[in-house]
Amino acid sequence: MYIENIELRDFCCFEQAKVMFQYKGKGDASIEPRLPNVNLILGDNGTGKTAILRGLALAVLGTVLQSGGLRPYMLVRRIGPEFDQPDPKQGMNGSVLAKIQLHQQDAHTSGPLERDWDDKLTGSIRGQTVINRQFTTEEIVSVARVNQVKWEPLKNDFSPAFFMVGYGASRHTGAAETYDPNALERSRSRRYQRVAGIFEYNTTLIPIRLWWTTMRDKNRTESAMKILNRLLPPGVSIAIEENINQSEILFTLHGVPLPFQALSDGYRTLIGLVADLLYHLAQVVPVKMELTDLYGVVLVDELDLSLHPIWQRTVVDRLAEAFPNLQFFITTHSPILTGTLQYNNITFTELDESSNTVRLRRSHERVFGLSADQVLGSSYFGLTTSRAPVAENRLRELAERSSEGDAKAREDYMRLLTEGFDPEDIIEPTR
Repeated sequence: MYIENIELRDFCCFEQAKVMFQYKGKGDASIEPRLPNVNLILGDNGTGKTAILRGLALAVLGTVLQSGGLRPYMLVRRIGPEFDQPDPKQGMNGSVLAKIQLHQQDAHTSGPLERDWDDKLTGSIRGQTVINRQFTTEEIVSVARVNQVKWEPLKNDFSPAFFMVGYGASRHTGAAETYDPNALERSRSRRYQRVAGIFEYNTTLIPIRLWWTTMRDKNRTESAMKILNRLLPPGVSIAIEENINQSEILFTLHGVPLPFQALSDGYRTLIGLVADLLYHLAQVVPVKMELTDLYGVVLVDELDLSLHPIWQRTVVDRLAEAFPNLQFFITTHSPILTGTLQYNNITFTELDESSNTVRLRRSHERVFGLSADQVLGSSYFGLTTSRAPVAENRLRELAERSSEGDAKAREDYMRLLTEGFDPEDIIEPTR
């Protein structure tokens, strides 16, 4: 399954918006981006980046999410000052509609596969979910679907059909001591568990110990280790031999064995996300197939979370190449990460102040390969400078004095540009 497009109506901050996405095998290879399975969503805070991820999950899984544990909250667009009063002008329903491209695996309901699936798309269907609002309460309204039989695999949580996983911006790995999978199963369906982090802020990722034992029990340890180590930066890795008969999962950081909890936030954030993804893949991929054979969708809010700029330069490429059959939807505020993608990978959100609604736009502005400052100056970010305001004001003041013939100001201006600021340099001089 891949998602070709989405249309949002009265959903979160969107009155009406539609956008097309990239996916592997979409069409003409001559215009296909370097990473055809990646979609990057940019925008200012509060302009709907997370809302798009939620819309994608609802469009595909809406019919099973509410029964699986989702409690919709603030998904229907509000336009008036009183959000809890019934106002017919506000529109009491929000909706998401997506065109979904199917693979052979999306017809699988239960039992062994008759044959391995291939990378050919087998057709498309449309998924729609309507959210109804009554005062402050929202609920997902069942929507009649065309080709209803094709949606039957959604009822099986362990079917590889319609595979989707989502990660929110507040993600952190759960502790094995307090993580209770049985309690989760009682309150949430497995399909909702996979995307709950997009809707809830207190959702935890699979504990590393549970991930390890699952990989071992399913005979996936070697392949999972290979994928994880491929995604980690130089100097850190996990080796099977070091974890035999260990009570904690050990990683090697610059030659020093360390348990997961002793690693820095950046390492734990990336390792936790990849381990959680591998765990969910292992739950549905048939035994005779590789973890990376599965097709599906991965939603990641703020991928650059806690990642050093060095990692940001490579993390998208590594994810896209490690999981070539998955379609990624990623949000970020990082100009470095943005500069690793081509314009046809990028969608950005933009506030229309005249109508107080948000639009989705695509641009042909090229940022791939540009420096962070150049990307910040593009239409995607719109910054005129990345300098601290007090430093920018000081440079402007020196430039004005230089234009009036002040030789000392000209000398100071050039020095600050090349050497940076000392504390005394930001004190406004008396003239």
